[in-house]
Amino acid sequence: MTAPPETAPSTTSVSCPFCGILCDDLEVARSGTSLKVLKNGCDKAVAGFERVVAGAKPQIGGKDADLGTAIREAAAILRTAKLPLYGGLGTEVDGMRAVMSIADRSRGVVDHALSEGQFRNFRVLQSSGWFMTTLTEARNRADLFVVVASDLHKLHPRFFERVVTPAQSMFAEPPAPRHVVFLGQGLDQSAATGPRIASVTTIPCPLDQVGDVVAVLRAIANGVPIAKQPVAGVAFAEIEKVAALIKAASYGVFVWAPPSLAFPSADLVVHSVSELVKDLNK
Repeated sequence: MTAPPETAPSTTSVSCPFCGILCDDLEVARSGTSLKVLKNGCDKAVAGFERVVAGAKPQIGGKDADLGTAIREAAAILRTAKLPLYGGLGTEVDGMRAVMSIADRSRGVVDHALSEGQFRNFRVLQSSGWFMTTLTEARNRADLFVVVASDLHKLHPRFFERVVTPAQSMFAEPPAPRHVVFLGQGLDQSAATGPRIASVTTIPCPLDQVGDVVAVLRAIANGVPIAKQPVAGVAFAEIEKVAALIKAASYGVFVWAPPSLAFPSADLVVHSVSELVKDLNK
């Protein structure tokens, strides 16, 4: 078997698995035993693809062991375990399938490192349901994006580039302008720029009070009488302007990142947003 060349031709149209956007336009090359992102890689992509992956270093009882011995020891423990826990799970699809298979066989529990954020969504989805879209639908149809208490540019660096501000659309040429609303203070708005963006509006309330603002938006959207007083430190008139944008939109998309909603009762914010979207669809 010959050793791989020190450098190899680059591969284009590579999909990046390191955030939920799954950008599929990267160019990646191999250099010796490592990878190099040549084009279209954000900081997360570069860190992920170019990370040096060391070989397996299994241990038994805190002492180094070879992989075969460690696998046999783990299997012996699992045979007698009553409720094994499988955590961390920093792996790809095949690895996750393998974990789910062994968890099923051993009657174990699977807990992903990001499960706290995921369950905020799951609780709402299971109890009351919601309307969902896809990245492609949002990219091609949306005329309004409402970012809910989430620093999307930090967590998904190319979200605006790939979904909100692309120069082309499948259904209109030139594509229609878009409005962007940020609910919450301190959110990075630097990527909400370019000819596609008609306006950028901010409701600078504390993140843990975004739910109060959403509740008022829902009341206004449904024509419910409400006192015109400041909410979460924001003038009522500013919230009314956002409500008008939401009601006028033909395809409004509310976006949040579950890890960002790290405050008490954050699942109620997800529920309020989901119910607002239902009301708008009626």
